[in-house]
Amino acid sequence: MTTFHHRGTKLPKKKARSLQDWAAHIGESRSYTECQRGLAACPGHPDWTALRRDAENGTAAPSELDDALPEELVQTRRAEQAAVLNRLWRISGALARTLIGHVRPTARTSDNVPGYESRPLRVSDLPILLAMESEDEMWAYLEDRVPPLLQTRAMIDGDPDVDPEGLGVEDLDDIEIGHIQQLGDGGLQVGGTATVWHHGGDEMEVTYLIDLYPDRLALSFEDAQFSR
Repeated sequence: MTTFHHRGTKLPKKKARSLQDWAAHIGESRSYTECQRGLAACPGHPDWTALRRDAENGTAAPSELDDALPEELVQTRRAEQAAVLNRLWRISGALARTLIGHVRPTARTSDNVPGYESRPLRVSDLPILLAMESEDEMWAYLEDRVPPLLQTRAMIDGDPDVDPEGLGVEDLDDIEIGHIQQLGDGGLQVGGTATVWHHGGDEMEVTYLIDLYPDRLALSFEDAQFSR
């Protein structure tokens, strides 16, 4: 098997979360750490640490995603990945093929688990996040919750820091999670950056902070720099 080289860790973290969700859905629940290990092994890495080091150091050129390959090569790649997962998790070949078919470890997207809800982060998510075993697992969970929160608040609130010239926010894109840290009083802070697009093609880089507590959620935008 040829080792697959990722460009950064954003995609593999999301894929590990998808593998965990699909495994639970079909009755083969696994921890996020086990799913990281499985996601790393499928495309040829010995473990998650090796995948992460390879992705962050960029010592090898990024591999082509399934989306850019002929279907025959994609099916060969997925068959190899399923065989690895079959051996690693000691599950049936059919179950391994089902998981790989839904998660697609080396493709841009995965299938959503039936009943999946894309929704903004909310107060009830705090105990779920605090019970997670690693920051990587928190990150993967927040990747599905932070963008809808920022997009909804930016549209509705009309925050003057986000829309300093009253142009009207058209879209909020390139949302990145930069840090996750625990706060006093049982809270959690999530911060990062985003690009705000206005009507007329103007854009602005903003920094956001989300403070999540057992009884409230506070969102603020800081360091806005408007540019044309």
